[in-house]
Formats: sequence, structure tokens, C-alpha cells
Amino acid sequence: MNYVSLLTCTVFTAATANAATELRDYKSASAEAQKRFMTNAAHGYALPFMKSVGKAFYDAMQICQGNSVESFKCDVVLVLAADGRIERTLCEDRNVFARCLLNNLHLPAKAARPPGASWPVQVHLLNRPFKSIAGRADFPALTLSPPADAVPKKGEPPKDVPLALSSTKQIGAYDKLIAPYVAKGRATYPAAKKRYLVGLPRGYYFSVKARLRDRAGHFEDSFIGVRKIENGKVFGVVDSKIEVVEGYKRGQPIVIPESKVDDWVIIRPDGSEEGNFVGKFMDTAPR
Repeated sequence: MNYVSLLTCTVFTAATANAATELRDYKSASAEAQKRFMTNAAHGYALPFMKSVGKAFYDAMQICQGNSVESFKCDVVLVLAADGRIERTLCEDRNVFARCLLNNLHLPAKAARPPGASWPVQVHLLNRPFKSIAGRADFPALTLSPPADAVPKKGEPPKDVPLALSSTKQIGAYDKLIAPYVAKGRATYPAAKKRYLVGLPRGYYFSVKARLRDRAGHFEDSFIGVRKIENGKVFGVVDSKIEVVEGYKRGQPIVIPESKVDDWVIIRPDGSEEGNFVGKFMDTAPR
């Protein structure tokens, strides 16, 4: 049975000015976080927060995923100072998955700067059989671009760090955030396409980004390595590691309409990039 560890995050606002003295244990911090689950500030902070600490959680999950045939979870609450310093890390250490994560979780000294002091953030990590998640129509997911230090090897597409956004509102906020960069990618795609058709220099690699969907309604933003462009279609292979969407896997041949292209990237032999407007924005988003 194939397992996958998925990360969802819900970000909440502390309710009182003296919350710092109250958020001393996991139970109180979790309860305080959940009081403000639907606030606009919470949803607006989710993406910059995950941008700054998501890789640490993801790296730990890669070590710990599939270490049991059981469905396990790990809930972690971080309490952040006004400047983003992680004041406390609180969690429920109740299973082998949680213990493994705690032993392998190396958080940065600071996360993205929160909207206020004593800001509790609850992160929910799952270690479950893939089918048990992918079969839920209410579990959409996106794959966001990686941190700046996730440099691809020569001739490889940019590497993604999977991030599952667990509500339609969060996904809507993400789409709104990246809309100007998607527009730039689409506007400049014809010129990039022309360069590809004329012939890129030896060692250069052309990839486009599009949103893949499955029948259950899940989707991921994925890179597609271009092999041919003809009659309004892009012929290529899936270049991203697929985490949630069913029916796709890395290296799989795929054909998409050019109208579905949201962004593009040309990777030079030294690993530097042209294009990738969404990914570069996410790399430099406020932390």
C-alpha cells in the first residue's frame, strides 16, 4: 500500500493581548488557535507562513512517512513573536509518526512575520494511505514552488515542495495572490515558445506549468517538460512529483492545450532560470 504524508495548515489569531501568558501548553494553544479559524487575517498569513517553515515540515515528513501501516497524525502549534521568532513549539506526542517528526523537525529561528504578537499557528500533518485522502472531494491540494535554496540540477525542471491547502477559501486566496504572475507568464509564453521552436542552445531545457486535475476534483500545479508544440497543443512529460492528483506520475507522457499554460521556464546549463514568474514570486514573498 502506498503512503503519502500531507501537510495542511490553519493559521489563527490570538484572542487577547496577554495571550502569551496563556499559551503555555498544547491544549490551551490549540483551543485558542481554533477560536479564530475563519478570520481573514488567518487565511492571509497561511501562505507566507508556509513559505518560511513549510520546507522544515516537509523534510521531516519525507523521513517519517510510511513508517507504519496505520493512519497517524501529528498536530503541532507554533507560538510566534511579533517579529516571527518561534517562541514555543507545542505538540501532541502520541504515536510513532509524531515522535519521528519531532526528532527530525529542524525549524528556522524565525517564521514569516505574523500580523501580531503571540500568534498561534496550528499545523496538521497526516500519514495515511493515499486513497483515504485522494478519495475526499473536499481535499483540494496545490503544489507550490520551492524555497530559493531548492536549486535544480543541470537540465532538470524546478523542484516543487508540496503544500496542501485544506479549504476552498485558502486556495482562492492563493490564486488571487499569484494572479499577476500567472498573467505575466501567459503574456510572455508566446515569445518563449518561439525561441523553443526556433531552437534553444544545447543544454537548455524548456518546461511549462499547468494545473492538472482528476475526477475527484483535486488538482496540482505541475511542470511539464516540453517535447513538441503543435496545433495549439503542448506534448511533453510530467516533470513534477505528483502528490495528490490521481492518474498522473512523474515522467508520464502528457498532452495539454496551450490555453492551459500558466507559466513557463527555460533552464540554462548552469541551473539558472528564465521565466518561472510564479515560482520566483513565491521565493521572494514576504517572510
